[in-house]
Amino acid sequence: ALFACDWTFATIHAVHFEPAGAGYQARVEEFAGGRGLPVTDIVVGADGALYFSVGGRKLGSALYRIRYTGNESTEPIEDQPASDINDLHALRRSLEARHGRQDPETVDAVWPHLGHHEHAIRFAARVALETQNVKIWQHKALQETDVARRIPALLALARQAEPRRQSKVIQSLNKLDAAALSVERRLSMLRAYEFALVRGADHVQRDYASVIDKLLPLLPDENHLVNRELSRILCFTGDTSVIEPVLALMNADTGSRPELGSGYFVRNDKYGQAVRDILEAAPMIDRMHHAQMLLCLDHGWTDAWRNQYFRLVAHARHHTKGGRWYEQFWERIHTAALNQLPESQREEFRSIAPGSAVPITAGLPRPQGPGRVWTLGAALNAIHNDFRDRDYENGRNMFSAATCIRCHRFNGQGSAIGPDLSSIGQRFTLRDILDATLNPSKAISDQYKVNMIVTIDGRTYSGRIISRDDQHIQVATDLKRPSDGLTIKTADIELINAVPVSTMPTRSLDALNREEMLDLLAYLISGGANNHPIFRR
Repeated sequence: ALFACDWTFATIHAVHFEPAGAGYQARVEEFAGGRGLPVTDIVVGADGALYFSVGGRKLGSALYRIRYTGNESTEPIEDQPASDINDLHALRRSLEARHGRQDPETVDAVWPHLGHHEHAIRFAARVALETQNVKIWQHKALQETDVARRIPALLALARQAEPRRQSKVIQSLNKLDAAALSVERRLSMLRAYEFALVRGADHVQRDYASVIDKLLPLLPDENHLVNRELSRILCFTGDTSVIEPVLALMNADTGSRPELGSGYFVRNDKYGQAVRDILEAAPMIDRMHHAQMLLCLDHGWTDAWRNQYFRLVAHARHHTKGGRWYEQFWERIHTAALNQLPESQREEFRSIAPGSAVPITAGLPRPQGPGRVWTLGAALNAIHNDFRDRDYENGRNMFSAATCIRCHRFNGQGSAIGPDLSSIGQRFTLRDILDATLNPSKAISDQYKVNMIVTIDGRTYSGRIISRDDQHIQVATDLKRPSDGLTIKTADIELINAVPVSTMPTRSLDALNREEMLDLLAYLISGGANNHPIFRR
């Protein structure tokens, strides 16, 4: 088996593979798991036992051993020769052997397999074809009449031909009867269109009209993935006739709850809460996709269409939930759409969006004190044997009074500037929690690290890197608004240095007296559950 470690949901999975067609299918079972088991690494020892470690991020760790004590044989299983699996595997491997090397016989050898009923074989054949000089087989691809081979051949040509040849690819794709294709072939056809349009650049702009005429009548398709690619292509062409049907696709998405499989998410309250949110208020992923595609069109809108667009976005932001970035992606889309409007119209359409929330710092309670300078040793001594019968309400108030709520989320309340603390009591020891609170710069997660960025022209930026690729990096310079990022070209950057100091203050507990500090610590450990045995009855 393949043993896979899930740090977030504290589970070791055993993955069992079985041959299926030209590939494999997998059966997954839980091998070991439980609360407080954040697995960091795993290895099979020389003694045949399985060893794994838990911990991470400079916190408390442990090493475990799992050994077999039954009567079954523990002798290693010999690998099966490839020929003993099946002919489809042998065919796939023979095609993969041609990857990365040019051979004059390869084109004729792989061509019949471009239309194979097995996806893995079609893929292996296409990759082998793309390795060969495109001038040898481009005419053959354009002249292919068998639909099963024609679509993969045109996809390969769109990926390899020079820009001026992409118009021929589009013209050949236009001759296909898309309505008669299976969903899988329709998606492959649309992928070929996408490569040809992007790689063809200025050479294919004259083909936009024919692409629109071909693809616009296909909206809406019965398959939501096909609809995604259709809206992607049609919005890319800039034709405003696509606005109304894509708005209809946005309206048709009422949310989709993913198949989450096992209930392992209950082992991590922080991420598990996001899963529960998705189950209760299913995210609108298709609506988000189409809303983003429509951002390609900054003209041709009627006021009625604009109104419908912003209402659909507002509805999704109000009534659906997703993972960590779900809300921020919607905010970015909303902001980008507003910025496309004349400034005189922005307020009108902004009012359709959700109203501003009450600042989370408004009306925060104040500690009674008197405070003191809390060190790790002093805090541990204060706990002593008296860490019981704590006050739940006072602990919750101290989470605000110590200003934790300004940067951290806890049970759905607070800000996302820093880590979510909802499951901190189940993952870390009392000492770890106090050490991270009183010495926040000791271990800074990459996710929350602040960087100093110096550009070639001498400008300096400070902030958290939100995303990066070969071309750009996005930096949140205002930690209170992490979704409002500044984009900097990678080529313009001279230096990036991580700031070794956490943005979290070191004296956040100093305003609290002993009882207030203990009540806050109990509140964090309880995960916000007032029936936790640590609280007085």
